Amino acid sequence: MHAVRLAKLQEAIQRVISEQLSSAVADPRLQTITISRVKMSADGASAKVFVLGRENQADTEILAALRGASGFLRHALAHRLGLRLTPALHFVLDKEAHEMMAIRHLLNQNTSIRTPKEYPQDD
Repeated sequence: MHAVRLAKLQEAIQRVISEQLSSAVADPRLQTITISRVKMSADGASAKVFVLGRENQADTEILAALRGASGFLRHALAHRLGLRLTPALHFVLDKEAHEMMAIRHLLNQNTSIRTPKEYPQDD
């Protein structure tokens, strides 16, 4: 699949799944999930969907709920995007995003930033 088409399809899949999770899925565990990115195989047969849950949600619970809703989500993708071949969805936790949020949280905790005049002067 052409790189530009693949990138556009990944974005469209991310958008449709996000919309479906926030509005059409009845499972309340899935309504707070964030889809951070989608990475498709070169042939378009499978898509790895990277997800972020809330801090108080168990990772196994999130993934089990997403696996249970994957048929519904694939049907929505086929219908909304007009795909002949709907990719198999594989849900994984986005560890990179979790790490970035943890680093951002640590940086935000240190609010006492020294200004240049507070540094000792060498005379």
